[in-house]
Amino acid sequence: MRSTARWGLCIFKTVSPLYRPTTKSRVSMSFHTTIHNSPHIPLLVVSTDNDRACQLASRFPLDRYTVTMTTPEYASADATFQTDFDFKRFFNGLSTQSLGRLLLHSAVLPSTQTLLNDHCDEFQHGVVCLADSQSSGRGRGSNVWESPAGSLCFSFKCAIPTTSDEPPLLQYLVPLAFVESIDEKVEFKSAGLRIKWPNDVYGAGVKLGGVLVQSSYASTQKFFDVTVGFGININNEHPTTSLKSILSSPTPLSREDILSSFLNKFEAMFSIFVSDGFAPFKDLYLSRWLHTNQRVIIQEEKGDTPLVIKGITNQGYLLAVTETNDRRDSEIYELHPDGNRLDFFKGLIRKKI
Repeated sequence: MRSTARWGLCIFKTVSPLYRPTTKSRVSMSFHTTIHNSPHIPLLVVSTDNDRACQLASRFPLDRYTVTMTTPEYASADATFQTDFDFKRFFNGLSTQSLGRLLLHSAVLPSTQTLLNDHCDEFQHGVVCLADSQSSGRGRGSNVWESPAGSLCFSFKCAIPTTSDEPPLLQYLVPLAFVESIDEKVEFKSAGLRIKWPNDVYGAGVKLGGVLVQSSYASTQKFFDVTVGFGININNEHPTTSLKSILSSPTPLSREDILSSFLNKFEAMFSIFVSDGFAPFKDLYLSRWLHTNQRVIIQEEKGDTPLVIKGITNQGYLLAVTETNDRRDSEIYELHPDGNRLDFFKGLIRKKI
């Protein structure tokens, strides 16, 4: 069973009185409180829910972080926060019940994923951590995802009941929700975003972003504690290209609108995923991916075997068939990545179905 002793209850006891303003102060300016200590990493906790903000702020040791609690209106009006992110605009575009209602923000973080994993395990479903840029953004395996200013890099928490056998398929739902949220915007339809299996977002034949999903559970829990990381190039031209470039937009795109639209879409899809699994989204996923009828070569000791991709299995692996003139002679295979390569399409391992 996971120990939570490292959070240090004394932190909450020390700072909690500062987080509880009077009713009068709530009316005049809501709450805005900074916990001053050694200012290593500045963090904003942006929310309209004082109690949840208190609980989140208490997670961060004061010898490593300077934590400021504030509301969307105050955060957007205060230039000392050194960010061009418009919190008020983001919250105005949010229609979720929980996802994004509690927002962690910092201008620069080593990694949003690491921060949530280190300090927010077993924490409330729906917290989102956003950074304007990351110095050590995390990709698949030990890879680093470059996250310069202009990109949209964030991580969020969600909980999946342990009775579900489909948590691994969440990695397919995340890029699908993003592509769908972009496609629903008339001004973005021409981007023609697609998904590269399993969870990369492509535009104009170039990778724009990707997803990292990590989960854990303890024997006493009734849910998988999931941290989802997502990085996407919005306005930055490097290291590859950006959504702005693909759309030939003369002005920067709104990261606030893109993030709120994604969270709105994902929360709606996630509620279906929890109850019904990935099956309701399988056809939609396949309509958005790049691989139907793609030819792949399986390299084995006895020689190369050409196969044609037809879809995904219920477990999320690639579904492929042998190339024959007569479909009745086709053999069906499930293709697994070998786990040793950055490109999942190299080193595929086949298993006959």
